[in-house]
Amino acid sequence: MKYISQLNKQKKVIIDYFDKKEIYGKRYRKGGWTGKEVLLHIKDSETVAYDRIRRIIAEERPILWYFEQDMWQKNLEYMKQDITLAKNVFLLTRESIIEAVEMHLKKHAKKEGIHSRRGVMSLNNQIEFLVWHADKHIKHLKRIKP
Repeated sequence: MKYISQLNKQKKVIIDYFDKKEIYGKRYRKGGWTGKEVLLHIKDSETVAYDRIRRIIAEERPILWYFEQDMWQKNLEYMKQDITLAKNVFLLTRESIIEAVEMHLKKHAKKEGIHSRRGVMSLNNQIEFLVWHADKHIKHLKRIKP
């Protein structure tokens, strides 16, 4: 499957960034999030995506709730969170997503959920969005100069 190699490649790149302490307090652009905030956002986005993926597979046209990323960053106090715990959550969640894709994408690729802002999204759309989203933030992390 085309997504499995992309998901695995991203996993390796992102895990490596979790270990780069020198980027935690630096921003990828003026006014942007710090490296640590980007990593915590990726972790949270993965958990949300995993929930959405399982709902699409298991339920009939479930609601897939939007999350307000800036409120999560602020109210969940990303800079105070344990980065090692976040790394572990990201890793286990990404591995669980890969397992779900391997097990269910072929059978349920066109099965749909209703995103609270984007409207109808198939399982395939959700996986494509996940890959795009991670790539976007990997680019942000690459822009941070240690």
